[in-house]
Amino acid sequence: MFQLKGLDVSKHNGVIDWKKVDLAGYDFTLIRAGYGNSANQKDKQFDYNMKGAISRGMHIGVYWFNYCRSTAEAATEARTFKQILQPYVGHIDFPVSPDFEYDSIRYFKEKMGTGPTNALITQMMQAFIGEMKASDWFVNLYTNLDFIRSGRFSDDLRNSVDLWLADYSGGPDFPCGILQTSSTGKVPGISTNADIDIAYKDYPSIIRAAAKNGLKPSVTLAPAKTEKVNGISVGAKVHYCGPLYADSYGNGKGKTVSGTFSVQRVIRGRKCGILLPLGWVPVSSCKIIFSTAPADHSKVVVKGGKVRYSGPLYADSYGNGKGKTVSGTFSIQRVISGRKCGVLLPAGWVPESACKPV
Repeated sequence: MFQLKGLDVSKHNGVIDWKKVDLAGYDFTLIRAGYGNSANQKDKQFDYNMKGAISRGMHIGVYWFNYCRSTAEAATEARTFKQILQPYVGHIDFPVSPDFEYDSIRYFKEKMGTGPTNALITQMMQAFIGEMKASDWFVNLYTNLDFIRSGRFSDDLRNSVDLWLADYSGGPDFPCGILQTSSTGKVPGISTNADIDIAYKDYPSIIRAAAKNGLKPSVTLAPAKTEKVNGISVGAKVHYCGPLYADSYGNGKGKTVSGTFSVQRVIRGRKCGILLPLGWVPVSSCKIIFSTAPADHSKVVVKGGKVRYSGPLYADSYGNGKGKTVSGTFSIQRVISGRKCGVLLPAGWVPESACKPV
């Protein structure tokens, strides 16, 4: 079963050390953008959290807490949400979400003297979601077991979008794309309790394939293409240390990376004509390890492959266990090029250079 480990955050989690969160093995984060119907209600930590997660290459989704009292207010909230999302178009590869829950109902009662009907709640969320979809955002719906069982959202609404479901019972009682499993998680880099999530769908691939959230479908290179520059062709493995010219979508210029990477594309005649997973780099700065893709792919350090490793751990997948010595043959759970210790084994993170493919 496909699964990614993640968390959701807001200003209530304080100042987050995103490097520690990333090194603890969290693949994605869902970040609160704000609440209500005014841009002045943007979450105080939103920009900091977005930039921190982007800098670590994490998958990102965003949510907006609802205080609407009518369908017109719901549409206004969505327009405000889109305004705050605009600077980050192209960086959000998980769904964006409305978040209407108990505090939304409390506020409605305070202002209106009575609570909203289930029909009105559904209509408001339909208005919010419709406004977001009209601008090609991929939307899901945050909810919990009580809201589902009490009919707060109609079956038609719940069936029209994926659910981000809060269910702490050990497994989802209703089908969902993302499951919030706890509100008391302990995460390296976060001083408070944190909400922990599991994604059951490959949203980055789904959203990119559908050209949502400002993302473009990935381009598959023709396997027959044999362009070679300075002895480097597609599938080669190179060592590179230096700044990116740009990522594969034209962003990220100047970011410094270091590590061993597989070459994704080669364009003759460009100063920065080598495309690595993180972006375009100069041909002259790439040191060849393999000039072409090795014939035996089982001998390359890749996710799902097996390696022999004997030595200390940098950290386990939760950021603990540094210095513990392990030895044996392990299945690779994750590989992040550019990190000194970028190979995640079941026991923890280790250097790629010390892993021997088997």
